[in-house]
Amino acid sequence: MKDDKEVERFLIKEYFYIHKIGLAYVPWDKESAIISIFQYAIYLIVLSISTALLGYTAFLTIDDIALFSQDLHITLICVVAIINIINNSMIYRNDMVEIHKNLMNGLCNYETGEFYEGEKKNIFKQKKFLLLFWPLYYGFCASMAIVIGPLMDSYYGVDAVHTSYPQVYLKLPFAMWTPFDMGSQVPLHLILSVFQAFMVIINNLTISAGVAMYVVVLNYLCLHLNLLTNSIDNLDVRATELYKVRQGNRASSKLDRVLYNKCYNDCLIENIKHHQSILRLHKMYVNLSSVPLFVPFIAGAVLMSMAVVHFMSDDVRIGPKLTSGTVVFGEMLNMLMLCVYGEKLKLLSEGARDTIYSIRWYEMDKECHQTVSIFQQATLKPMNVKCVYLLDINMETFATLINSTYSYINLVYAFK
Repeated sequence: MKDDKEVERFLIKEYFYIHKIGLAYVPWDKESAIISIFQYAIYLIVLSISTALLGYTAFLTIDDIALFSQDLHITLICVVAIINIINNSMIYRNDMVEIHKNLMNGLCNYETGEFYEGEKKNIFKQKKFLLLFWPLYYGFCASMAIVIGPLMDSYYGVDAVHTSYPQVYLKLPFAMWTPFDMGSQVPLHLILSVFQAFMVIINNLTISAGVAMYVVVLNYLCLHLNLLTNSIDNLDVRATELYKVRQGNRASSKLDRVLYNKCYNDCLIENIKHHQSILRLHKMYVNLSSVPLFVPFIAGAVLMSMAVVHFMSDDVRIGPKLTSGTVVFGEMLNMLMLCVYGEKLKLLSEGARDTIYSIRWYEMDKECHQTVSIFQQATLKPMNVKCVYLLDINMETFATLINSTYSYINLVYAFK
C-alpha cells in the first residue's frame, strides 16, 4: 500500500488524527508500519473476541429479552466496528485516498469567490461539531456502561448476583459468557471489566472515525453540487467575463456572436467536467460507505426496538437500561444525520438538473445545443447515498425505520 504524504497531511487537517486513532486510515511507511500493525492486531482481536463471546451470550439468553437484546445490540455494534476497519483501511483504502486527493486538489477551476468560501466555512463549522460531538457522546455512552451504570446499581442495591444461564456472568457492564467459574474471583472480574472497557473505547473510536469521514465527504459532495448550481446560474456572467478577456484589445460595442457562443460553450464544458468529477467522487463514496451502512440501516429497526424493549423490561439493573437508552439515542441521531445529508444530496442533485433547464440554449448555436443536451442527460438520475448499493439513505428511509421500530416493539410484546 503506497502512502501519499500530501494526502496524509490533508487528512490530519480534516480529521485531527481521529482517522488514525479510529483506523479509518493508517500510514504504512517504515516509521509507522509497526505501530499500525500493533494497532490493527489489538483492535481486531478485542473486537473479534467480544463479538464471539457476546454473540454466544445472546444465543444462550434468547429466552430473556433483557439480556438477549443488550448482548445482541453490543455484538452488532462490534460487527459494525470490524466492518469499518476492514472496509475503510483495507478493502477500499485506495478509494478513500483518491477521494481525499480529489478534494485536496479541487474538482473544478472555479473553487474561489465569496460563495465558495462561505460554503467551506459552513462545512468547517459542521465538521468541528462532529469531531467533538460524536467522540464525546460515545464516550458518555462508554462511561455510562463502564462507570456510571455499575455505580448506580451498587448504590441502589440492585447488583445481579445470579442467573439461570450457566456461566453467564452478570456483574460486568455487559452480561457475558465466560469459560471460567467466576465465583468470587476479583482479579478475573477486573480483567474482564477492563477487557469490556477496551471494547467500548475501540467501538467509540472506530465508529466515530467512520461517521466523521462519511459525513465530511458527503458535505463536500453537497458543497460541490451547490457550487455547480451557482456556477450554472451565473453562466451568462461567466461567459461575458471570458468574452471580454478573449476579445482583449479588439473590444468593440458590437457583440461578436461567434466568439460569445464559443465562450458560453466553453463555460458549459467546464460545468460538465465539474459534474463528471462530482459523479466520480460520488461513485467512490458509495463504494466506501455502502457496506459499513449495511448493519445500522438494515438491522436498525430491530436494534432500536430491542433497546426500547430492554429499557421497558423487568430487568432490575438500572445501569444496562440507561446504557441501552443512551446508545440507541445516539444510533438514532446518527442515522437521522446520515438520512438528512442523504436527502440533501438528492435534492441538490435534482436542483442542479432543474437549473440546467434554465440555460438559454435556444439563443446559442448548434454546438451549445448539443452540449446542453449531453449535460441534461447526465443529470437525469439523482445522486443518492446507498446502503449495500440497494437502499437509498434519505428521510423516507428514516421514516420507514422509525415506523418499523414501533411495529417490532408491538410484535415483541404481542408474543411476550
